[in-house]
Amino acid sequence: MGEHTESWFEEKLVVDDATLANIEKSLASTPIAKTITDTQRLVRGIVRVDRPRWRKLSPDGHQFLTAGTAADYYLVRLGFQFDFPPEAEVYNPRFVFARCEAAIWPEHDTQPAPVIYDLYPQNLTDGNKPMQVSLKFAPKITVAPTIEVAGPEAGVAWEQGIVEPSCTGFPGEHEQRPYWTLRPKSKSLIGLRHFWMVIEAPQTCTGIRLKVQARADIESKLFGLISMKPSEPEWASRRSIVIS
Repeated sequence: MGEHTESWFEEKLVVDDATLANIEKSLASTPIAKTITDTQRLVRGIVRVDRPRWRKLSPDGHQFLTAGTAADYYLVRLGFQFDFPPEAEVYNPRFVFARCEAAIWPEHDTQPAPVIYDLYPQNLTDGNKPMQVSLKFAPKITVAPTIEVAGPEAGVAWEQGIVEPSCTGFPGEHEQRPYWTLRPKSKSLIGLRHFWMVIEAPQTCTGIRLKVQARADIESKLFGLISMKPSEPEWASRRSIVIS
């Protein structure tokens, strides 16, 4: 593993047509309407997803809890960066909620499915600003003392990362659809946030396919609270990566 962050893809966060129509109606009677030529381009967010990084774990004398099936374990770090296009500065939006999701399944349909063994953060509530953490696995995820940071930092080792203090994680459906909900206590959910999961894969599963996506709620004085979804919300159409 290197110590740099590598971009995987960038995606627009958009509103549905009905919400967009309501926004256009509310803006029609305001002075700002004269300066807007493309409402759909204006009212959107951006999520940049880092390429997942992972390491195959060794028990190192620790006993993994198993269901009686020989398995391998992988520690995986995900990274999501939330942002707005420059045009959005005109209405001063802020992220007030985000949901970062992943999906895992075997690379080959005939092989047994991997599951989430552990994840972090699970229920993080301490602090008022994003924090830098350092992870260990022994054989559960633990974290070193955290420090608050003024903003996202680049170039940290993959075992380190930036987390939001108000974050809850879930293994998801069948322990194969993990997700994290974030409600920022800081001024806004701008910049990089990290998440980790330990995947348990039966040894007869030769590869784990992984996909991710994010959605968010934004707020502004101009049009209140609105929900945004990925521009490509269907899992079947999303790009994937194989962990092995």
